[in-house]
Amino acid sequence: MSLNTSATRTPSFTFRLERDSSLQRPQTLFFVLFSLLALAAPLYYQQNLGGEGLYLPYNASTWIAALFVTAAGLLFALRRLQLVLPRYALALFALPVGLLISGFVTGVGNPSEWLIRLGYVLGGFGFFIALFQFHLQRKHDELALTLILCGIMLQALIGWVQLQQLPFFSALVPIASSSQPIAIFQQVNLTASFLATGLPVAVYLATRPGALRAPWLIRILPYCGLVLCSGVLLSTGSRVGLLGGVLGLLMAFAGRRQFLRRHKGIALALVISLLLSSSFLLSDKVERGSSSALDKIERLQQGGQADVRFSVYEISLDTIANAPLFGHGLGSFQSVWQDERGQFQDRHPDLDIGPRYSHPHNELLFWLVEGGLVALAGILICAAAVVWRLVRLGSERGLLLAGMLLPIVLHTQVELPFYISSPHWFLLLFLLYLTFSLRPTGLGLKLSQAARGLCTGLLLIIPVAGSTFLLHSLLANAGIVNYMKSRGQQSAFLQPAINNLYFSGQATYLLMKESLLIGYSLNDKQRSAGFIAWANEYLQRTPDIQLFYDLAGAYVHIGDHQRAQQALERGLYIYRHNGRLEQALLALKAGDIDNYLRDLAAKHAARNAQTAQGQPQ
Repeated sequence: MSLNTSATRTPSFTFRLERDSSLQRPQTLFFVLFSLLALAAPLYYQQNLGGEGLYLPYNASTWIAALFVTAAGLLFALRRLQLVLPRYALALFALPVGLLISGFVTGVGNPSEWLIRLGYVLGGFGFFIALFQFHLQRKHDELALTLILCGIMLQALIGWVQLQQLPFFSALVPIASSSQPIAIFQQVNLTASFLATGLPVAVYLATRPGALRAPWLIRILPYCGLVLCSGVLLSTGSRVGLLGGVLGLLMAFAGRRQFLRRHKGIALALVISLLLSSSFLLSDKVERGSSSALDKIERLQQGGQADVRFSVYEISLDTIANAPLFGHGLGSFQSVWQDERGQFQDRHPDLDIGPRYSHPHNELLFWLVEGGLVALAGILICAAAVVWRLVRLGSERGLLLAGMLLPIVLHTQVELPFYISSPHWFLLLFLLYLTFSLRPTGLGLKLSQAARGLCTGLLLIIPVAGSTFLLHSLLANAGIVNYMKSRGQQSAFLQPAINNLYFSGQATYLLMKESLLIGYSLNDKQRSAGFIAWANEYLQRTPDIQLFYDLAGAYVHIGDHQRAQQALERGLYIYRHNGRLEQALLALKAGDIDNYLRDLAAKHAARNAQTAQGQPQ
């Protein structure tokens, strides 16, 4: 279907929702909840240790908003006893089904990881299906897309603040010491792909039929978005972000070429907006960012030794070959990949791959390692349905939507955007909804009164229970941060994390490390023995570099130098050229590591004494 719908058939665009007669209760509730999801929830920030998942606070707040959107949409479907589904729904559902099959066949080696990973995928698809239940019209879709552009512009503004290093914003947003625009995501490549998505979105909104008759404030919004997003994007120095932004823009312009030929004023305004961002907005930042991107591209062209990702990909392929059909199981990547990494380094002894990896920086390889060909088949069937849908939409609308999808999809092939940023996940799902929003199909629901009441109760309970868990996760996250600020002296801070499904592993890690240090200071070898039993089990799932070091120290404390040496050698087998492990092994062989433990115990005792003096009597 062409975007050039007749103006007489397209209602004027307005933000005055209460005066729009087309807005019924479902649409009004949708915009209230979706505004929270697109604008407010991704801006939540509290101090954190970084990382991925719920360690980044904005992910919890984003999921809370998404849960309520999902529940509201499905409740409307239950009330009407009709479930609205997109075309090719069976092909789209192949993705979660493939992941479920492989997840159940391979078993549950890590229950919490298994549950959260599947919940992430199934919750996302629930959100995708829930969007169809609000019966949004085309002008509603465009208004929702405008809210999304505003949310992207807010992240661009945060990036601009970070570029300027404005100190009075440090309590509200993360500030990078390197002056990089990391936005709320705390990672520059995530910011880049998010802003890159905003560029074709802005072209979409600037060239939609209703734009010509919209209020002037709404008409200039896409051009402001282009200036701000492209300016900050150029300053990121991100290869994947710049490539996604350029390709997305080219596809958007190609899709709207006929409209732009007829409306040369809009075409000129779009070009001027792009030129403004690179000519004077953040000009010194743009120059540095562009130079950084070019340097990275040159290193990439030099081959495998220049970019460690090539080695990561090769190790992943070797790992996949050991369990090709169903994979190694959800949550198994770190353990099985690190083992294969050791064998790879035997063949390349001079290669320094770097730290521990929780993801191969390629979404397809990741699911191949953990879910095998079954999981990959589900992903490819779903992807084929999306591509076919884009083709069926025609060159105009299909190219425009493909341009909006491309930056995030491209990002998944070089990094792990969805595990760090839930806003990226829900942005992609909404764009997929736009792709399939035309002419959906209805499926009648035949439910007994009891079944209907049960489903209603579950849909009311799930967002409340999920939000409770996520709010508790924010409390647990803050507790871990406060514990680290106390330098490990206030274990009471960890109590919420101990009782939290997501953070209990990290809290246990910190408590066991504290117990080990107390054992050193008191010469309590029972504590070291308990630490050894726990650490050996933990390392089977997560081969943490620091833990190999601490395990060796615990063995030394109980007098087992042979196993201490084995622990360090095992760590160095995986993490070649790690300076700390190499120094510890040399110290152990020279008999100096006992002095290190005595010094560590003395420092721990001194910290305890200092903390006790600072407490009120």
